[in-house]
Formats: sequence, structure tokens, C-alpha cells
Amino acid sequence: EIKKRNKKDDRDFIGLDPADDRILFISNEKDVEDDISISRGQLTKFPHMRLHTNLVDSHLYLVSRAALEILNNHPSISMMRCELLPLLVRKQIKQIVNSDELFSDRIYSTHQQSEDDVKHPDTYYDVLQEVESVGCYVHKTSEFTVRVNQIHNYVKYNRAVSDSIDDLIPKTDGSTSEISKMTQVGKCSRVGEGVQIAEKCGLKRSFIGNGVKVGPHSKITDCVIMDDVIIEDNVTLNNCVVCPDAVIRSKSNLKDCRVSSKYEVA
Repeated sequence: EIKKRNKKDDRDFIGLDPADDRILFISNEKDVEDDISISRGQLTKFPHMRLHTNLVDSHLYLVSRAALEILNNHPSISMMRCELLPLLVRKQIKQIVNSDELFSDRIYSTHQQSEDDVKHPDTYYDVLQEVESVGCYVHKTSEFTVRVNQIHNYVKYNRAVSDSIDDLIPKTDGSTSEISKMTQVGKCSRVGEGVQIAEKCGLKRSFIGNGVKVGPHSKITDCVIMDDVIIEDNVTLNNCVVCPDAVIRSKSNLKDCRVSSKYEVA
């Protein structure tokens, strides 16, 4: 029985074969009523299928040309995740569970061999091509992996990695950067190459890209500052993303802001 949750993003139910991570079942929570229905033949063929709700779609797919050719027979399909992938999974299960019946139906029941077929065997055996052979698998990893497809996720996961940053992002030797001895750089921050940071600045849980210049008395907290940004004196940035080549003028105070590339904040 499925217990519904009052959340904006519904879960995906993904059934995998533990032997090789083949996708055996895929459905979204909003498409499931009270129970998940799986055929007896499928359970007989894959008795150890495991149902997962904690897998995140990376929106990265490796698809064979043969699988894409299925689209020729289904021109109405417009979405990879919601339409094509479930179709491929269904075809895969059908060909595995009912392969003998499928072969029999397509070759012998629905297409009776005629005298013309004997003269042109290639035409007769073209019916075999209707049996679209596909295989669907998921790539799982135990490594730290996230999907950053929105700005708030970008900020969120930059902050998340700060707790284990030494393992994820090695420190640079800082030989090309100039950081004042009177400036405090928190241990959960990273500074790129060619950076210039003046005196009496404070950096906490922030990522500073290459070639960034920071003026005196500036405070940067929970921010991502990309390459070649200029931050003048007495600037305060909190939970901001500043894109490359932007300029933040003196005494600016920004919180929860996203500054576009080459934009100037006065």
C-alpha cells in the first residue's frame, strides 16, 4: 500500500534487478493509486526485484541508436523521462517474460508465409525487426553526487560540501594569490588562483574563483564568487552567487542575491 506524501516533488518508484541494476519497473508516485501492480510473470522471472524510492534522476541518458529508432514508431513521444524511458522498460520486460509468445505472435500467427515470401525471404523475415530488443539499466554510485539543476540547489550543495570540503576539493598552494595577513579565511572556504584579498576581510563558508579581487573591510558569507569578479571595499555579501566578471561597488550590501555575469552593482 502506498502512503501519499504532501510534497511538491513526488517520488519515483524504480524496481531494479540486484544482479545487474537492470530497470524492471518505473513509475511516479502521482501515477500510482493505492497499490503498485506488477505482473506475476515478471515476479516469477525476477523474484528478487528491489523497489527504490531514493534514486535521483540525473537527466543524463546513454541511449543506443537502435533504441532511438523506436521513436519512428511512436512520433507522439516528446519527453525522455516520462514517456520514452517507461516505454523502453515495458518493451524490455515484455521481450524477457514473453519472448517465446512474442516471437510466435509476430512471425507465425500474424504473418502467414506465402509463396511470394518463399521467393523473397528477406521480406518475410523483415517482420522480425518489429521485435524491438532493448535493455534499460541505471548507474548507481556511492560517491557524493548531486543534481544541480536550479540556482537554489547550486547554493545549497555548495554549502553542503563545506562540511567535508577537504576530501572533495583539495586546497591550492596559494602561490599565485595575495591574501592579507589581516584577513580571516574560514576553514570551510576555498580560494582560487590569482586572487587578491585586501586587509580586514572575512570569508566564511564561501568559494572564491580565480582572479577575484576583494577590497578592504569586506565580508563574504555562504557565497559563490566566480572567476574575475571585482568586489570593492566595505562590501557585505550573504548567501549570494556572483557570476564571472561582475563588479560589486563600494558599500554594497547584498543578501540572497544572484548577480549575472558582467553586471555592475553600484
